[in-house]
Amino acid sequence: LYAILKFYVGLILKLFIKDIKINGKENIPENGAVLFASFHPNSFLDAIILDCLVGRPIWSLARGDAFKREWVKKILHKLCMMPIYRISEGKENLSKNDETFEKCSQVFRDKGQVLIFSEGLCKNQTQLLPLKKGTARLVVQTWSSNIDLTVIPTALNYSQFTSIGKEIVLNFEKPILKTDFEDLQLTG
Repeated sequence: LYAILKFYVGLILKLFIKDIKINGKENIPENGAVLFASFHPNSFLDAIILDCLVGRPIWSLARGDAFKREWVKKILHKLCMMPIYRISEGKENLSKNDETFEKCSQVFRDKGQVLIFSEGLCKNQTQLLPLKKGTARLVVQTWSSNIDLTVIPTALNYSQFTSIGKEIVLNFEKPILKTDFEDLQLTG
């Protein structure tokens, strides 16, 4: 289901997006565990664009309230999506993030890729919002488990948000590695 939809969605994107300029694609490792820590200006479209433009499958962390119904949860899982819960979705749900982070760890052990939107919410704007702690927590937990993980800071910028014919600039920044923090004590 994932591969089939990725192909057709890629074709559909070409109809709605006038141009996509990609900077820094060489920063994405061809192999190994990768966490895309992304800016989130345009909701569901951000994940779709990233997924269609990066060769290997990406597991996307999505708002937990979308996973309420069991049948929806199963479909989203087949589309390589996992729930991430915010305080706005109920404090009682925050403990469910432990399960999601463990699933992310398994993806990383299998040398897969995960996309997290570090701001924790989406707003149609071009300025970075304050970052939530989930990205740092996931990275520290992964590195503390001795899993080799590359973090790619990622940003999408849109010429406009509402109409067809968008122009998009996608930036994959310099990788962040555990060795960049050798002098720090990491604890999960």
